[in-house]
Amino acid sequence: QLIVEIDGSLAGANADGLVLSANDSTVRGLVVNRFAGSGFRITGSGNHVEGNYIGTDIGGTMARPNGVDGVLVTASGNIIGPPSSSGRANVISGNTRDGVHVFEGSGTYIGRNYIGVDIAGNNAVPNGRNGVTLRQSSLHEVRRSVIQWNPGPGRPVARGALGRVGQGRGI
Repeated sequence: QLIVEIDGSLAGANADGLVLSANDSTVRGLVVNRFAGSGFRITGSGNHVEGNYIGTDIGGTMARPNGVDGVLVTASGNIIGPPSSSGRANVISGNTRDGVHVFEGSGTYIGRNYIGVDIAGNNAVPNGRNGVTLRQSSLHEVRRSVIQWNPGPGRPVARGALGRVGQGRGI
């Protein structure tokens, strides 16, 4: 059970939750919700976001939306989710727009996450648009995640992006 919740409901207009502008940082074990902007904005490279609940309550079961995306990435070489099965998955659900939006950069790995569902991976906690959007970027990998219940396409949406995307409910 996660116990540190960062509630952005009083942070002000357009406020993002955590902004990772440094390189090679790791953020693990937080609940980030109710920001007017994105829960995480990643502008540095080589960062790792693992074991967080982004856009949900502290139990990972109910929506507490961030106003834009759960995670917005505008830099290269970041990891969203644990790189191995021994790590803890992110729950990226309940956000107003996309769960994960990679806008720029290359080489982002998105894996072993629950996107649009609760911590058990069974109940709907949809993001408002897509589970994952890849835009104006390249060489990304989306694997081993449960991406479901979001109103956009069931698979990650690539707009002007190149990368490898897995198949099915458990991408």
